[in-house]
Amino acid sequence: MMKNLILILAIVLSVASCKKSQSPVEYNNKMAVTINNIQGDMNNLNTATRQLNYAKAEEYRLVLEKKLEKAITDINAIGDFNGDATYKDQMIKTFNKMQNVIKNEFKKALEKRKNFKNGTEEEAEEIEDLITKVDETLSQSAAETLKAGNDFKAKYKK
Repeated sequence: MMKNLILILAIVLSVASCKKSQSPVEYNNKMAVTINNIQGDMNNLNTATRQLNYAKAEEYRLVLEKKLEKAITDINAIGDFNGDATYKDQMIKTFNKMQNVIKNEFKKALEKRKNFKNGTEEEAEEIEDLITKVDETLSQSAAETLKAGNDFKAKYKK
């Protein structure tokens, strides 16, 4: 009986240690799905803002804020690629940056735009500065995301 138990334990441990590592394509696809899950919400937020529908933009901003939090959690769950954390770490850094700007500067810009009627030139400049910071941060984040994906593909190209 004890021999059988030891044999079963040895087989289980052997099978567990032979777990197949993921391919670069599988790993990259998981990252891409996470990225794509927030793209539609970004588009909705941009559309509502361009249409000056600030109430709808705020709804989309809140949805995007939550989805960015989920994306960070999902990327952490995806983990490293066979011990290499470079791609994962860059994506988390980028999504944290995006989340921060959506949560803070974009929120302030929406509030100021919504309340801006016959404001001063100073207030208009402040709104413009906030929007510029948001645009620059999101553009930089998009470039960082693209670069991280391209670097990963180049590194693990077969």
